[in-house]
Amino acid sequence: MASKHFQKQKQAKQEKRLSTFFSPQKTQDSNDDPSLDSSIAMTPSSAESAAVTTEIIKTLLDNTLKEIQEKSTDPQNAISRVLTRIQTIEEKQEHIEFQIQTLKDTHKETEMKVNQLETKIADLEDRARRTNLKFRNIPENITNDKLKDFMK
Repeated sequence: MASKHFQKQKQAKQEKRLSTFFSPQKTQDSNDDPSLDSSIAMTPSSAESAAVTTEIIKTLLDNTLKEIQEKSTDPQNAISRVLTRIQTIEEKQEHIEFQIQTLKDTHKETEMKVNQLETKIADLEDRARRTNLKFRNIPENITNDKLKDFMK
């Protein structure tokens, strides 16, 4: 219970300090309350507060600039990696296109050779048939001895 009371007192003191720090400064004309003069004496001058504010703004801007620079290098690195990958893919594609053209040329040559060989085989088969003799009206079950007799 005492710790709660202590925390409330501490919070009240902090609020009082903040309110005196951020309260507008009194001019010489208002001499109504002497406690206000003491709070005015505690507030920093406008030159000091401007310097503090300027320093805070500079720090914030520097931090923001650093964050932006860090974030901008990530996309730049990603773009350079993508460009490298694209270049590698293009080189591989050129190599594959060359291989495809080589295979097409080889295929054409092979087809021509196959056609030539088919033509030669057909010619050899035709020539082999020309030298064959066909005999008709000779029974197949005749032996060599009987064949001479049958031919007479």
